Amino acid sequence: MKKLLQLSFLLIAPTLIYAQNYISYNHTITVANGKSVSVSNRGVFHIWVNSWAIEENKQYKSFVRFSRDKPYLDGATTRWEAAIYSIKKRNDGSVEYWTKNHGQTVLYLLDMNAVKRNMTEVRYSNNKVVKKTIYYLV
Repeated sequence: MKKLLQLSFLLIAPTLIYAQNYISYNHTITVANGKSVSVSNRGVFHIWVNSWAIEENKQYKSFVRFSRDKPYLDGATTRWEAAIYSIKKRNDGSVEYWTKNHGQTVLYLLDMNAVKRNMTEVRYSNNKVVKKTIYYLV
């Protein structure tokens, strides 16, 4: 009976499809509270983009996770995540990850072809950009 339970758990366990980790040591805020600004900050951000599949019901879950100072799953005290509802690869090779977070639509745009590789976070409220942050990746 014990082996049967273990086997059934393995059949419905999530399968990792995609996971990528990025680190940013500095970032620039270009829009805050809907107004143009130019504020550069230093600090470590760990960014993790992953997708999971649950084989039993063909359900897919994707997330963007951020944490400060430590990796997300290693006990970082400041961390946040958002479920991805749409992923789109652009013609220029960059990738759009669309999420909803605290009532706002959030675009995470990953550009690995830029001179300075980056992930741009754009927060929308009522179809207006309220915050834009560019995380420069190492």
